[in-house]
Amino acid sequence: MKNHLKAKHPDKFSEIYGGSSSCVVPAISTSSTASTCTTASQPSLQKQLTLAETVERKQYWGINDSKSQEFHYLIGEMIALDNEPLSIVDRVGFNRLMQKAVPSGANMVKGVQVAEYDSARCFIHSLQRVITESLKTQPDLVEMLNAARRIVTHFNHSALAQEKLKAIQKELKLPEHRLQWNLMEQCIILLKPFEEITKITSSGLSCISEVIPHVAVLMRYIQKEETSRKVPNLLQFLTSLKTQLQQRFEHLDENLKYFLATLLDPRFKTNFFGVIQAEKARQSLLLEGLKLSCGEEDASSSGGDSPPLKKRAGSSMSVHDSFWDCFNEVVKDNNQTEDSDNTAIANELDFYLKMVPLDRKSDPYAWWAANAKQFPILVKFAQIYLSSPCSSVYSERLFSEAGLVYENKRKRLLPKNAENLVFIHHNLPLVDFQY
Repeated sequence: MKNHLKAKHPDKFSEIYGGSSSCVVPAISTSSTASTCTTASQPSLQKQLTLAETVERKQYWGINDSKSQEFHYLIGEMIALDNEPLSIVDRVGFNRLMQKAVPSGANMVKGVQVAEYDSARCFIHSLQRVITESLKTQPDLVEMLNAARRIVTHFNHSALAQEKLKAIQKELKLPEHRLQWNLMEQCIILLKPFEEITKITSSGLSCISEVIPHVAVLMRYIQKEETSRKVPNLLQFLTSLKTQLQQRFEHLDENLKYFLATLLDPRFKTNFFGVIQAEKARQSLLLEGLKLSCGEEDASSSGGDSPPLKKRAGSSMSVHDSFWDCFNEVVKDNNQTEDSDNTAIANELDFYLKMVPLDRKSDPYAWWAANAKQFPILVKFAQIYLSSPCSSVYSERLFSEAGLVYENKRKRLLPKNAENLVFIHHNLPLVDFQY
């Protein structure tokens, strides 16, 4: 390999071995001096991880992995030496220890904040944490779910067990598709909206504008008396869901990104805001519009020349003989410019808010593409605030796709080519194969 690099790729060879041919190990050598060349004199090379290495790092260890076996042995030693029961791995304290031993969401959030990136939390992950933490308040529900999970796993892995179960059902004259567990039925009724929202926000077209409406709808659903009547055995779980939703999403009212994204979504607008919140969102968007117009004016004034201003002042002096007439004219011109900017942004926003909202299943991006000429100012903000997804599902699918690109028959695929294949796979449908 080294001879090949030296003959065919001299640049790479000199980069790796520092241009020193004395460090090249011969292909056939019987002398021990050939191994005296060490890498101490070579500088430490830092290379960027390939796509395959990045995907491999994110994968879980297999049960036969060396690192996985090492941890298993250590846990087994702890149980044997300290006379601990095997159920220790299911206890709260052990699970909290494991959560600290692996990368946590708080660490990732802290890393984004240190890097000074503008970010938003994964909505689906926060929603699942609401359910997970609420389940801990009702142990009988946790036991029921564990039992159901074991039963379903057993019968899914054994065709013989499935046939035996059907035979027993017919023998006892039990309905084949009727759920007899009242607790399970109530759990399904209560968590059905969470499942639907999770599926909706997993779409590639979902954005952060859906977070505030979905949280508001979930809170209304949980607070209804009808919901409490349907789940009389899960009132503690229901109360915990409400508390967790309030704790994890209480800061949405203070986050300008979510406010403006919801306002600029033609499906929602201000329908999920109170009177004060709606006016706050409107004023915030007007302020952002003024900042944008001021920035454009500064850029145009810095790129242009100042003589036109002098020319206008000179012409005004020639028309008016009085100095104070010129003073009043300058003040009037400036006020008209500011009023025109405010009027343009406000008119667009008011007309946009008076329009009938879209159906919740409609595509907001297609609506803005069709009405871009009608709202030339607002469309700029829609491109900014509606571009952020509300979950990391699409990014995770992208990494999973990279894992499918690298197969046993494509091990020698270069990272650049793999990235191109993944890019083409995900973006060709977006351009409707017009390339």
